[in-house]
Amino acid sequence: MRALEPYDVDAVVRLVLDALADDAAHTPLISPDVDTATLAASLRETHESCLVAEEGDALVGHLYGVVLAGGNGRDAWTGPDGWSGADEVASCLRESAHERWRASGVRAHHAWVRDDPTTIAPWLAQGYRVADVRGLLALEASVENPPELSRRCDVALALHFDALIDAANDEPPARGRARRARLRALHELLEDPETTQYVLERDDSVLAQCIAFALEHTRATPLRTLHLSAVAVEPTARRQGLARSLVRAVLDEGASRGFTHAQVTWRPDNEAASHLWRAMGFRTTYAHLVATL
Repeated sequence: MRALEPYDVDAVVRLVLDALADDAAHTPLISPDVDTATLAASLRETHESCLVAEEGDALVGHLYGVVLAGGNGRDAWTGPDGWSGADEVASCLRESAHERWRASGVRAHHAWVRDDPTTIAPWLAQGYRVADVRGLLALEASVENPPELSRRCDVALALHFDALIDAANDEPPARGRARRARLRALHELLEDPETTQYVLERDDSVLAQCIAFALEHTRATPLRTLHLSAVAVEPTARRQGLARSLVRAVLDEGASRGFTHAQVTWRPDNEAASHLWRAMGFRTTYAHLVATL
Protein backbone atom coordinates (compact mmCIF):
# COMPACT_ATOMS: atom_id res chain seq x y z
CA MET A 1 0.00 0.00 0.00
CA ARG A 2 1.33 3.42 -0.91
CA ALA A 3 0.24 6.87 -2.00
CA LEU A 4 -0.75 7.41 -5.61
CA GLU A 5 2.02 8.86 -7.77
CA PRO A 6 1.32 10.84 -10.95
CA TYR A 7 2.68 8.02 -13.09
CA ASP A 8 -0.01 5.70 -11.61
CA VAL A 9 -2.92 7.75 -12.92
CA ASP A 10 -3.52 5.87 -16.17
CA ALA A 11 -3.55 2.54 -14.33
CA VAL A 12 -6.06 3.84 -11.77
CA VAL A 13 -8.31 5.13 -14.55
CA ARG A 14 -8.34 1.60 -15.99
CA LEU A 15 -9.24 0.21 -12.56
CA VAL A 16 -12.15 2.66 -12.33
CA LEU A 17 -13.38 1.73 -15.82
CA ASP A 18 -13.30 -1.96 -14.93
CA ALA A 19 -15.04 -1.41 -11.57
CA LEU A 20 -17.86 0.69 -13.03
CA ALA A 21 -18.32 -1.73 -15.93
CA ASP A 22 -18.72 -4.53 -13.38
CA ASP A 23 -21.27 -2.45 -11.43
CA ALA A 24 -23.22 -1.73 -14.63
CA ALA A 25 -23.17 -5.42 -15.60
CA HIS A 26 -24.84 -6.30 -12.30
CA THR A 27 -27.15 -3.27 -12.15
CA PRO A 28 -28.10 -1.95 -15.62
CA LEU A 29 -29.31 1.43 -14.28
CA ILE A 30 -25.72 2.26 -13.30
CA SER A 31 -23.90 4.19 -16.00
CA PRO A 32 -20.42 2.90 -16.92
CA ASP A 33 -19.64 6.05 -18.93
CA VAL A 34 -16.49 7.86 -17.79
CA ASP A 35 -14.86 11.06 -18.99
CA THR A 36 -11.37 9.61 -18.65
CA ALA A 37 -9.60 12.92 -19.28
CA THR A 38 -11.49 14.65 -16.45
CA LEU A 39 -10.95 11.70 -14.11
CA ALA A 40 -7.22 11.61 -14.88
CA ALA A 41 -6.88 15.36 -14.31
CA SER A 42 -8.72 15.10 -10.98
CA LEU A 43 -6.47 12.26 -9.82
CA ARG A 44 -3.35 14.19 -10.73
CA GLU A 45 -4.51 17.25 -8.80
CA THR A 46 -5.46 15.28 -5.68
CA HIS A 47 -3.06 12.32 -5.86
CA GLU A 48 -2.06 12.71 -2.19
CA SER A 49 -5.63 11.74 -1.20
CA CYS A 50 -5.46 8.38 -2.97
CA LEU A 51 -3.88 5.10 -1.90
CA VAL A 52 -3.01 2.28 -4.29
CA ALA A 53 -2.28 -1.41 -3.83
CA GLU A 54 0.56 -2.84 -5.84
CA GLU A 55 1.45 -6.45 -6.63
CA GLY A 56 4.70 -6.78 -8.53
CA ASP A 57 4.60 -4.14 -11.24
CA ALA A 58 0.80 -3.95 -11.41
CA LEU A 59 -1.73 -1.86 -9.51
CA VAL A 60 -4.54 -4.07 -8.20
CA GLY A 61 -6.67 -1.60 -6.26
CA HIS A 62 -7.12 2.00 -5.16
CA LEU A 63 -8.98 4.02 -2.51
CA TYR A 64 -9.64 7.72 -2.79
CA GLY A 65 -11.19 9.79 -0.01
CA VAL A 66 -11.80 13.51 -0.02
CA VAL A 67 -11.87 15.03 3.47
CA LEU A 68 -14.69 17.51 4.08
CA ALA A 69 -15.54 19.58 7.14
CA GLY A 70 -19.10 19.28 8.43
CA GLY A 71 -21.15 20.29 11.42
CA ASN A 72 -19.81 17.38 13.49
CA GLY A 73 -16.19 17.42 12.36
CA ARG A 74 -14.12 16.19 9.43
CA ASP A 75 -15.23 13.16 7.38
CA ALA A 76 -13.67 11.30 4.44
CA TRP A 77 -15.90 10.58 1.43
CA THR A 78 -15.45 7.96 -1.29
CA GLY A 79 -17.69 7.92 -4.38
CA PRO A 80 -18.62 4.89 -6.50
CA ASP A 81 -15.50 5.47 -8.61
CA GLY A 82 -13.26 5.99 -5.57
CA TRP A 83 -12.27 2.42 -4.82
CA SER A 84 -11.42 -0.85 -6.55
CA GLY A 85 -9.78 -4.17 -5.86
CA ALA A 86 -10.64 -7.68 -4.73
CA ASP A 87 -12.07 -8.06 -1.22
CA GLU A 88 -8.75 -8.69 0.54
CA VAL A 89 -6.99 -5.88 -1.33
CA ALA A 90 -9.83 -3.41 -0.69
CA SER A 91 -9.85 -4.36 3.00
CA CYS A 92 -6.12 -3.64 3.32
CA LEU A 93 -6.56 -0.32 1.55
CA ARG A 94 -9.30 0.65 3.99
CA GLU A 95 -7.13 -0.26 6.99
CA SER A 96 -4.26 1.88 5.68
CA ALA A 97 -6.57 4.77 4.89
CA HIS A 98 -8.21 4.57 8.32
CA GLU A 99 -4.82 4.97 10.00
CA ARG A 100 -4.01 8.04 7.92
CA TRP A 101 -7.40 9.63 8.44
CA ARG A 102 -7.43 9.04 12.19
CA ALA A 103 -4.00 10.64 12.49
CA SER A 104 -5.31 13.75 10.75
CA GLY A 105 -8.44 14.04 12.91
CA VAL A 106 -10.98 12.53 10.52
CA ARG A 107 -13.91 11.09 12.52
CA ALA A 108 -15.69 8.89 9.93
CA HIS A 109 -15.45 7.38 6.46
CA HIS A 110 -18.41 7.46 4.06
CA ALA A 111 -18.41 5.31 0.91
CA TRP A 112 -20.86 4.52 -1.90
CA VAL A 113 -20.79 0.78 -2.65
CA ARG A 114 -22.91 -1.20 -5.12
CA ASP A 115 -26.05 -2.34 -3.31
CA ASP A 116 -25.35 -6.03 -3.52
CA PRO A 117 -24.97 -8.30 -0.45
CA THR A 118 -21.74 -9.87 -1.68
CA THR A 119 -20.22 -6.45 -2.40
CA ILE A 120 -21.30 -4.88 0.89
CA ALA A 121 -20.44 -7.83 3.18
CA PRO A 122 -16.65 -7.18 3.44
CA TRP A 123 -17.35 -3.55 4.39
CA LEU A 124 -19.85 -4.57 7.07
CA ALA A 125 -17.31 -7.04 8.47
CA GLN A 126 -14.89 -4.13 8.84
CA GLY A 127 -17.28 -2.08 10.96
CA TYR A 128 -19.29 -0.16 8.37
CA ARG A 129 -23.08 0.24 8.53
CA VAL A 130 -25.65 1.06 5.86
CA ALA A 131 -26.80 4.68 6.32
CA ASP A 132 -29.03 4.93 3.25
CA VAL A 133 -29.43 3.66 -0.28
CA ARG A 134 -29.61 5.34 -3.67
CA GLY A 135 -32.32 4.46 -6.17
CA LEU A 136 -32.72 5.24 -9.87
CA LEU A 137 -35.69 5.23 -12.21
CA ALA A 138 -35.74 5.53 -16.00
CA LEU A 139 -38.36 8.17 -16.80
CA GLU A 140 -41.25 7.43 -19.14
CA ALA A 141 -44.41 9.25 -20.13
CA SER A 142 -47.12 8.72 -17.51
CA VAL A 143 -50.64 7.53 -18.21
CA GLU A 144 -51.87 9.07 -14.97
CA ASN A 145 -53.34 12.53 -14.51
CA PRO A 146 -51.14 14.06 -11.80
CA PRO A 147 -52.36 17.02 -9.75
CA GLU A 148 -51.35 20.58 -10.51
CA LEU A 149 -48.21 21.58 -8.64
CA SER A 150 -47.43 24.80 -6.81
CA ARG A 151 -43.91 26.17 -6.47
CA ARG A 152 -42.40 27.88 -3.48
CA CYS A 153 -39.08 29.21 -2.24
CA ASP A 154 -39.89 28.98 1.45
CA VAL A 155 -37.02 28.04 3.77
CA ALA A 156 -39.22 27.95 6.88
CA LEU A 157 -41.59 25.53 5.14
CA ALA A 158 -38.67 23.35 4.03
CA LEU A 159 -37.32 23.32 7.58
CA HIS A 160 -40.75 22.25 8.85
CA PHE A 161 -40.89 19.29 6.46
CA ASP A 162 -37.27 18.44 7.33
CA ALA A 163 -38.39 18.03 10.93
CA LEU A 164 -41.15 15.64 9.80
CA ILE A 165 -38.55 13.58 7.90
CA ASP A 166 -36.30 13.49 11.00
CA ALA A 167 -39.23 12.17 13.02
CA ALA A 168 -39.90 9.46 10.42
CA ASN A 169 -36.24 8.46 10.67
CA ASP A 170 -36.38 8.42 14.50
CA GLU A 171 -33.92 11.30 14.70
CA PRO A 172 -34.15 14.02 17.35
CA PRO A 173 -35.02 17.52 16.10
CA ALA A 174 -32.03 19.55 14.90
CA ARG A 175 -31.01 22.13 17.49
CA GLY A 176 -28.34 24.76 18.01
CA ARG A 177 -25.44 24.54 15.57
CA ALA A 178 -26.99 21.64 13.64
CA ARG A 179 -30.21 23.60 13.08
CA ARG A 180 -28.28 26.69 11.93
CA ALA A 181 -26.19 24.58 9.55
CA ARG A 182 -29.33 22.99 8.11
CA LEU A 183 -30.95 26.40 7.72
CA ARG A 184 -27.93 27.69 5.78
CA ALA A 185 -27.95 24.59 3.58
CA LEU A 186 -31.65 25.02 2.80
CA HIS A 187 -31.11 28.69 1.96
CA GLU A 188 -28.35 27.75 -0.49
CA LEU A 189 -30.39 24.93 -2.00
CA LEU A 190 -33.59 26.90 -2.57
CA GLU A 191 -31.76 29.96 -3.89
CA ASP A 192 -30.17 27.82 -6.61
CA PRO A 193 -32.05 28.49 -9.88
CA GLU A 194 -31.77 24.78 -10.73
CA THR A 195 -33.78 23.84 -7.62
CA THR A 196 -37.58 23.74 -7.39
CA GLN A 197 -39.61 23.35 -4.21
CA TYR A 198 -42.88 21.70 -5.22
CA VAL A 199 -45.90 21.57 -2.90
CA LEU A 200 -49.41 20.19 -2.91
CA GLU A 201 -52.01 22.53 -1.44
CA ARG A 202 -55.60 22.17 -0.31
CA ASP A 203 -57.73 25.03 1.01
CA ASP A 204 -54.64 27.27 1.17
CA SER A 205 -52.79 24.73 3.33
CA VAL A 206 -49.59 23.02 2.20
CA LEU A 207 -49.98 19.26 2.69
CA ALA A 208 -46.89 17.82 0.99
CA GLN A 209 -43.49 18.85 -0.34
CA CYS A 210 -40.83 17.62 -2.77
CA ILE A 211 -37.58 19.43 -3.60
CA ALA A 212 -36.01 18.60 -6.98
CA PHE A 213 -32.85 19.67 -8.77
CA ALA A 214 -30.71 18.60 -11.69
CA LEU A 215 -27.70 16.50 -10.76
CA GLU A 216 -24.30 17.39 -12.09
CA HIS A 217 -23.07 14.60 -14.32
CA THR A 218 -21.00 12.29 -12.16
CA ARG A 219 -19.51 8.91 -12.83
CA ALA A 220 -22.04 6.06 -12.36
CA THR A 221 -25.02 8.45 -12.77
CA PRO A 222 -26.74 8.97 -16.16
CA LEU A 223 -26.23 12.32 -17.83
CA ARG A 224 -29.72 13.86 -17.50
CA THR A 225 -30.76 12.88 -13.97
CA LEU A 226 -33.23 14.71 -11.71
CA HIS A 227 -32.70 14.31 -7.97
CA LEU A 228 -35.77 14.23 -5.70
CA SER A 229 -35.42 14.98 -2.01
CA ALA A 230 -37.27 16.15 1.11
CA VAL A 231 -40.50 14.37 0.22
CA ALA A 232 -42.86 14.62 3.19
CA VAL A 233 -46.57 14.78 3.95
CA GLU A 234 -48.30 16.43 6.89
CA PRO A 235 -49.32 13.77 9.45
CA THR A 236 -53.01 14.67 9.19
CA ALA A 237 -52.96 14.15 5.40
CA ARG A 238 -51.17 10.81 5.22
CA ARG A 239 -52.54 7.58 3.75
CA GLN A 240 -54.34 9.51 1.01
CA GLY A 241 -51.81 8.86 -1.75
CA LEU A 242 -50.51 12.45 -1.69
CA ALA A 243 -46.82 11.52 -1.71
CA ARG A 244 -47.29 9.30 -4.74
CA SER A 245 -49.35 11.94 -6.55
CA LEU A 246 -46.81 14.66 -5.81
CA VAL A 247 -43.84 12.55 -6.91
CA ARG A 248 -45.64 11.39 -10.07
CA ALA A 249 -46.29 15.01 -11.03
CA VAL A 250 -42.65 15.98 -10.40
CA LEU A 251 -41.40 13.02 -12.45
CA ASP A 252 -43.73 13.88 -15.34
CA GLU A 253 -42.54 17.47 -15.37
CA GLY A 254 -38.94 16.27 -15.24
CA ALA A 255 -39.51 14.00 -18.24
CA SER A 256 -41.08 16.90 -20.15
CA ARG A 257 -37.93 18.96 -19.45
CA GLY A 258 -35.69 16.32 -20.99
CA PHE A 259 -34.55 14.37 -17.95
CA THR A 260 -34.06 10.68 -18.68
CA HIS A 261 -33.69 9.41 -15.10
CA ALA A 262 -34.65 10.32 -11.54
CA GLN A 263 -32.62 9.60 -8.41
CA VAL A 264 -33.57 9.40 -4.74
CA THR A 265 -31.95 8.28 -1.49
CA TRP A 266 -33.67 6.76 1.50
CA ARG A 267 -32.97 4.91 4.70
CA PRO A 268 -33.69 1.19 4.45
CA ASP A 269 -35.26 1.20 7.94
CA ASN A 270 -37.75 3.92 6.92
CA GLU A 271 -40.54 1.58 5.84
CA ALA A 272 -42.78 4.31 4.41
CA ALA A 273 -39.99 5.70 2.20
CA SER A 274 -38.87 2.23 1.10
CA HIS A 275 -42.43 1.29 0.15
CA LEU A 276 -43.04 4.55 -1.74
CA TRP A 277 -39.89 4.51 -3.84
CA ARG A 278 -39.97 0.82 -4.66
CA ALA A 279 -43.68 0.98 -5.51
CA MET A 280 -42.92 3.80 -7.93
CA GLY A 281 -40.31 1.71 -9.71
CA PHE A 282 -37.06 2.97 -8.22
CA ARG A 283 -34.36 0.30 -7.98
CA THR A 284 -31.36 0.55 -5.69
CA THR A 285 -27.95 1.10 -7.24
CA TYR A 286 -25.57 2.05 -4.42
CA ALA A 287 -25.57 1.89 -0.63
CA HIS A 288 -24.06 4.65 1.48
CA LEU A 289 -21.83 2.99 4.07
CA VAL A 290 -20.34 4.72 7.14
CA ALA A 291 -17.61 3.68 9.55
CA THR A 292 -16.64 5.62 12.66
CA LEU A 293 -12.88 5.95 12.88
